Amino acid sequence: MLELNEAIISKENQIMHIGYRYHFQDRKNSVVFRYDNTPHFQELDTYPHHKHLSERVVAVDQPTILDVIEEARLLAG
Repeated sequence: MLELNEAIISKENQIMHIGYRYHFQDRKNSVVFRYDNTPHFQELDTYPHHKHLSERVVAVDQPTILDVIEEARLLAG
């Protein structure tokens, strides 16, 4: 299952990204990865952006939705 969530507002003809969560899990409901910008893991260089893997959290920049879809497609086989 791939779930894509973004909070976006338009202000003065500008699109502003407020928050995001891109969550991918396998058939056993185990997390494969989740990208988000929840403000925790302040020690990461890319704070608040990060990626959850099954056993750890890593620093990453916000990926595009298309990149997330492609990553999930490749991992799903």
